[in-house]
Amino acid sequence: MLYKGKAEIAEIIRETYDTKTYRLKLENNAKMEFKPGQFAVLVIPPELGGGPQYSRAYSMASSPTETLIDLPLNGVGSGTQKMDSFEIGTNVNLQGPFGRFVLDESKHTDVVVIAGGTGIAPFRSMLRYIRDKKLANKFTVLVSYKTSKDVIYEKELEEIQKHGVKVYATVTRDAENSEWKGNRGRITAEVIKAQCGSLEGKTFFICGSNKMNDDMTRTLLGLGVPKEQVIT
Repeated sequence: MLYKGKAEIAEIIRETYDTKTYRLKLENNAKMEFKPGQFAVLVIPPELGGGPQYSRAYSMASSPTETLIDLPLNGVGSGTQKMDSFEIGTNVNLQGPFGRFVLDESKHTDVVVIAGGTGIAPFRSMLRYIRDKKLANKFTVLVSYKTSKDVIYEKELEEIQKHGVKVYATVTRDAENSEWKGNRGRITAEVIKAQCGSLEGKTFFICGSNKMNDDMTRTLLGLGVPKEQVIT
């Protein structure tokens, strides 16, 4: 059922230098019924200097098992900049859920997710859902960030590995003398093969820039992954 109403900013979590998670509480303690991976549309109301032009879709990083809605926003765009000026207790408008980029727990039993930056958000929803529901679905996470300062959900990705999830994180633009001790370089066919082993029977979810989605799709098809097992 579609939710369309007010949402109060219950918490603001600083994730990186330019990214915050806005934790939203729906009006009258309502709970949005959604599937892991779906998105919501955030609208800044006219009384806060917004209106229809300040409407944008954001992946929900929270799990359907949770009551509050987590939306990670980075500092790009006029709507995000307006949100940056709001305090806890401010009411915005929220609509959702939307989208078909969803985890089917009965069908997607062996999943590989490939994310770029804040594209990890819908996968955080999936991972939390699997953890909370104690599902046996296999999960491998391949995530690429520009620099170590852009790494989001690092501690959570470390924690989820204790639940059998394999995580490969890499940065593409960090200086060699930075504090980053992890992997460097882009996610390539070689990385995918090394981290995933046999690709047979796996479903691949990709969420990043349009270029990353296209590049990763071509790479996977080139590795022989059937097109129907690649979801962007």
